[in-house]
Amino acid sequence: MIKNLKKFKNTPVIMFGVSLEGVAINMKLMQYSIKLHCFIDNSKALQGTYKNDIIINPPEYILSLNNYYVIIPSCHYKDMEKQLLNMGVNKKKIWRVEQFNKEYNEIDMPLKLKLYIFLHKINL
Repeated sequence: MIKNLKKFKNTPVIMFGVSLEGVAINMKLMQYSIKLHCFIDNSKALQGTYKNDIIINPPEYILSLNNYYVIIPSCHYKDMEKQLLNMGVNKKKIWRVEQFNKEYNEIDMPLKLKLYIFLHKINL
């Protein structure tokens, strides 16, 4: 059983970036009745659109919220985390994918391997 998911139950969970891994993490959260509040993305072309019926907002949207967690499922997490910190986001509210994996041990290697193969299948 996933430990400490209570912190995500009544707090908006935001996914930074619309990626395959982010969608996979969202599916795992949904299994535990945790609903993703929204995606945020720097792409102006994506802002205002939807992914899996979830709105994609600009990163500045989180400044309108009082309490939230941001999950960063990207290999560019350092730049994304820096952007959030520069916006004034508390570092304790930011969860990188590897941190999420370590804490909850639910996005396991087989899923990561499947995601890797899916993303790189053209090169196989």
